[in-house]
Amino acid sequence: CALPIFVVGVYFLLNTGKIESENIYFPSLNALGSILIIVSLYNDFNLSSLLIEASWVAISLLGIWRYVYTNKKTQKN
Repeated sequence: CALPIFVVGVYFLLNTGKIESENIYFPSLNALGSILIIVSLYNDFNLSSLLIEASWVAISLLGIWRYVYTNKKTQKN
């Protein structure tokens, strides 16, 4: 399946300096990859995979929120 390749590709981009963890791209792409994996579980459900991917989505949403909140705070100053 191509979905894990997507997630690994995002991690590869991070580690090769093509994207930075401090911008919105990494958590957004990470969340997208995890959401797509969750959708793929519809055909072959696995509770452990669902819990892991849901955790990644939650962590990614926290990263997105942190980015947006930090940028709003710096724009006001």
